[in-house]
Amino acid sequence: MGNSIDKTLANLKNVLNLDIKIQPKKIAQMDKDIVGQYFTGLNSIGNNLKPNFIKLEAMYQAPGRNISSSELNKEANLMVMSLIRKFKARPLNIDCFENFVVRYENNEGEEDVFNLLREKREILKEVDLSTIKKKRDFYELIEKDFDDFIDTL
Repeated sequence: MGNSIDKTLANLKNVLNLDIKIQPKKIAQMDKDIVGQYFTGLNSIGNNLKPNFIKLEAMYQAPGRNISSSELNKEANLMVMSLIRKFKARPLNIDCFENFVVRYENNEGEEDVFNLLREKREILKEVDLSTIKKKRDFYELIEKDFDDFIDTL
């Protein structure tokens, strides 16, 4: 995922649209500074209304209308840049989201898309928990698959 994150950090000029989907119970798993700065309202909705998912879509561009540089959305730009940096520094925050897509204008004035989960890759392994005695046993189960994954990067 690093290339997509680095490319977005280098090229994001103006956020045009945010599309976020999250399970309210996963908000508590995020870093506290992220929750306090951006997800307090969603956390309150989750606690009070108890939905299975919360979807947030924010649009900063009227359909068919181009945004000029004088109409930069500083608040959304700062939020997206901050979250993307946090995802890069602490990838565990990525697992809290079901969807995280940002449509943005890049430095060349073209529309681009950052999809946090599109490039996410996982190693799935069935495990008999009765055979696991320590954390090292988990690692040994996926070691070959993990090495193969690293070799493909």
